[in-house]
Amino acid sequence: MITSTLGPSSYVGLPLTLLSGYPFVVYHQTWQLAWLLRLLCLWVFLDTAHKGSLALFVGYRDGMRFDQADAWLMPYYLVTFIRGFILPSRLGGTRPGFVPSGSLSSTLRERAPKPSSLFRRLHVLVGQQLVWLHAAFILACALGVALNLMRCFNPAARIPTAYSGAEEVVTGHGRWVFLLTHVGWPPMLWLGQSISCWIPVGYVLWPPREVTADEALELDAKTGVRYPKEEYWGPRRGRVGRWSDHWTLLVTAYSVVAFVGSWYV
Repeated sequence: MITSTLGPSSYVGLPLTLLSGYPFVVYHQTWQLAWLLRLLCLWVFLDTAHKGSLALFVGYRDGMRFDQADAWLMPYYLVTFIRGFILPSRLGGTRPGFVPSGSLSSTLRERAPKPSSLFRRLHVLVGQQLVWLHAAFILACALGVALNLMRCFNPAARIPTAYSGAEEVVTGHGRWVFLLTHVGWPPMLWLGQSISCWIPVGYVLWPPREVTADEALELDAKTGVRYPKEEYWGPRRGRVGRWSDHWTLLVTAYSVVAFVGSWYV
């Protein structure tokens, strides 16, 4: 319930924070910023250890993908929660329960040899299945980061913030503190969620190639039964996997640097 109701708020809060120029952390004195950074880095280390313990049972890649799946699925959690527990049936509410996949009609062909075209995927997934929300989140975060970089390195642009006029960042140290508090505050939730939101967007643009039954099966001469070919017995994965599979380790490494740098803010 907490994930369903509070999680989707990040789709609004993170882009607004970046676009408005408001810092991700509020502090009064420098020593407060240092200790906030150290405590947050310690939390990242503990969270990584927790994910690592889960990965011992489900495997490294699957364990590291839990957060990515949760992030881009949050809007659907919220819609399901509202329709299942709040809205009456006359307003689109549904009774929660298991529905077998075979009873659901599909307006999108995802299997070979004739999958749906790009236009059809855009219409169904972006227009009807909320993928536009993921694309909008990515674009808003990218624009917010660009504005903060302009505020930091080009004060002459005089880009105002939502809470005050444009602030000049003069010294090199001030620039790094500005970037830390306005863009790079660990664990950089906006970037991690953008990577997660790219999963449905990337699927729309570059869907995986699905093989036909004739390509995946071979005939056993002895039994006369068709079995999957050896390369199709299990998931087909590269040796290294997707670079996003290592996002947790990258965040942890970044947090180590930030933890050490907390003595120099």
